[in-house]
Amino acid sequence: MATINTNILKKVDSINPAATEAIYNAMLEDLIERRKPRDPDLFRNCMERMIPEDHRYCDVIEDFTELAGAAFADYHALRARGAHMEDGKLVIPTPPASDDVDKDQAAEMEDDPADVDGDEPEDGEYTPSATNGDYGPSNPWDAPGMSPSDFI
Repeated sequence: MATINTNILKKVDSINPAATEAIYNAMLEDLIERRKPRDPDLFRNCMERMIPEDHRYCDVIEDFTELAGAAFADYHALRARGAHMEDGKLVIPTPPASDDVDKDQAAEMEDDPADVDGDEPEDGEYTPSATNGDYGPSNPWDAPGMSPSDFI
């Protein structure tokens, strides 16, 4: 993507704000065409939510890369939850409550999905290990095939 001179952009914005809005819209459509999100309308919604309420498009264009990165993170999080656009509105399905899990437990599981397996002891005496899914032994000699004598 070409770099835009911010001084020129601000002058254009002061003369014709609709022109900078058109530049922003062209940049957004170009990004969607290049990245090809599965739900372009959902991505547009995420991008709109990243833009401050009282914005000037010249400022939005200046921060476009950062805003787009945050919008894509939001987009992927929403897609993982099954969100989609329907009749121009964002729809986020709520997971059905199970009879076995009360609402407090369901909310806790949604807050920290990494803790779902329950392998971590409750008393705080947790020691990270490669077998517990955190991909690194607490001590190098605990790695598979290693022993303390390898380090002495």
